[in-house]
Formats: sequence, C-alpha cells, structure tokens
Amino acid sequence: KYLNNMSRAKQYMKTFTDAIKEYYRFNKMGKNDFTYRKYFEPIFEGKDLKQISKQDIAEARSGIKGSPGTVNRYLNYFRAILMYAYEELGWLDSKPIVKRVKEDPRSHKYFTQQQIKKLLRYLPEHLKKPFIFSLMTGVRMSNCLNLRWDHIQGNQISIEGTETKNGKGLSVPLNAKCIELLDSIDRQGSYVFLYAGRRITRASNTGWYKALDKAGLKGFRWHDIRHTWATHHVQNGTPLHTLQHLGGWSDFNIVNRYAHLSKDYLTDACEISSDLVS
Repeated sequence: KYLNNMSRAKQYMKTFTDAIKEYYRFNKMGKNDFTYRKYFEPIFEGKDLKQISKQDIAEARSGIKGSPGTVNRYLNYFRAILMYAYEELGWLDSKPIVKRVKEDPRSHKYFTQQQIKKLLRYLPEHLKKPFIFSLMTGVRMSNCLNLRWDHIQGNQISIEGTETKNGKGLSVPLNAKCIELLDSIDRQGSYVFLYAGRRITRASNTGWYKALDKAGLKGFRWHDIRHTWATHHVQNGTPLHTLQHLGGWSDFNIVNRYAHLSKDYLTDACEISSDLVS
C-alpha cells in the first residue's frame, strides 16, 4: 500500500524539468537559455515544484558565478519558468518569489551631438555606417553587426528571439535617414555591414579606440551609443513605455533609469487628472 501511494505521488508530481518542457512548447529558446537551464536543472532534478523552498532558491542563487547583472539574468530565467508553472499550468498554489540581487547603479555615459560630429571625423570608414545606424535605432552591437538584408522588411527591421539578448523578437522602425543610409550600402552578401567583404564581428576594436583617443573621448564604450539613443529620446519627450518597446527591453526597471533625464516626465502626467474636475 505504501509503495502504491508513493507511485501515485510521483505520477502527480511536477518537476522543474516538466515545467521547462511545457514552457518551450509555446516559447522560443533565447540565446542564453541553454546555459541557464544547464545550471538550474541539475539542482532541482526530481524535486516537486511545490517543494521548492525559499532556502532552495537562496542556495541556487548563491551558486551563480558572475556580476550581479549576470546573477539576475539567471534568476529572471528561473522565475519565468516558475511563473509559467503558476499562471499557465496551475502547478503551483502560490506565486513564486525569486529575489534578485542588488546591482550597483551605473551612470550612463552618452555622446553629445558635438562629440558625435567630432568622432565621425576619426572613425574608420567601415565603422561609420554601423555607428550612425546604431545611433538612429538604438540596437545593441550584436544586432547591428549581425544584421542581414532579410531582416529588413519595408521601413523596419525584424529580428527573431534566437538572435536577441532577452530571447524575444525585436521589431525596430526605421526613420527616413536610416533607410537612406541602408540604401547607400552595396549588397555584397547576406550581412549589411562588411569590411573587406566580410562581416564585422566586433565594433569596439582598435579602430574604435584609436578614434576615441583622437577625438579626446576616452572611456566611451560602443554600448554608450545605445545610452545616447535612449537619452536623446527621453530628453525629447518619448514616453518611457514607448522607449521600452523601441529598445526591446523586457524589464521596465531598466528603462526607468532614464526617467530623471526628462524634466516633465511626472509633471505632465500629473496634469491629466486635473480634467476630472471642471
């Protein structure tokens, strides 16, 4: 009788691996998902989802190597699986709580228009167009350099989730100057940005750093182009939720770090309620 009861319990028990399999029936695998899965699956192998305790989660969190940002990306994946088991599958009775670690706030550097103009004078020719394209779209370095002609669909680019950082598809509208830039490039292969007939694999290279030195702009990274794009948007009135969609951020907290750059961000919003009383 005891063995029969044990057999029934195992039959109804749902594990983390079961949840992963169900999750990927309707979700595409992100670029780093395999790494995250490889870490968490052995830890919770054979364990009933309902039996995963706060202590279990804390121990799993403590074993993740890397920066706070890296740890949080692992935890975001883990939480996504548990939330799917809770919301979509009904395998958990209560909402899972997965606490992220605290990240040190980093001040975002961004180029002024004068600095952009100066840097363009010193950039190698093969980096100028990727630089301008990134400024106008805000795409990450990998999405810029891995851009293929078949990604461009009319006045936007469409990139599948397997090629983005957060594993979600990215659609970026192209403004008139951006379309003009793309039209000026000869199609010599599958990829848009080439150097000597080959795809550029990394933009933050010797040519990039030499140009920064000549322009007197030491300390800037290629990723600061994305910060420049986001900063310019916020300072010119783009709502943060709109910016989130344009930039392909899955976490609004990341976008909210730019809120202080907009003087009227909360002031304008609070005026909306004044219409309630005539």
